[in-house]
Amino acid sequence: MSSEVVSTAIDCIGELVKMIGPLLLENYLPDLTHSLGILLKGQGKCHIPMEDDEDEIDNETNIKVFEAVTDLLPIISKTMTTSFTESFMDLYPSLVSYLNVKNEIADQM
Repeated sequence: MSSEVVSTAIDCIGELVKMIGPLLLENYLPDLTHSLGILLKGQGKCHIPMEDDEDEIDNETNIKVFEAVTDLLPIISKTMTTSFTESFMDLYPSLVSYLNVKNEIADQM
């Protein structure tokens, strides 16, 4: 699956959440949180494994998915308010692990 397709799908989820609100997420938040966690860990089928001689295009492709996920998180948070706290705490370790020393500073921004 293409990371461009995945990042576009995540953007669409964000737009739907903005339009429909909490009703859209009530029954699907655990599954969505699990899927976002997989993407944040870089374990999605759309991720391109990085070799020692990283290809800049592959890295940019993986970053698109990460950016889409991190753009979606505040949208969900604003919509679900306190009910998203527990789900966010599940995602937090994966989010922080991306911001480790191995990633270039530009990738972390």
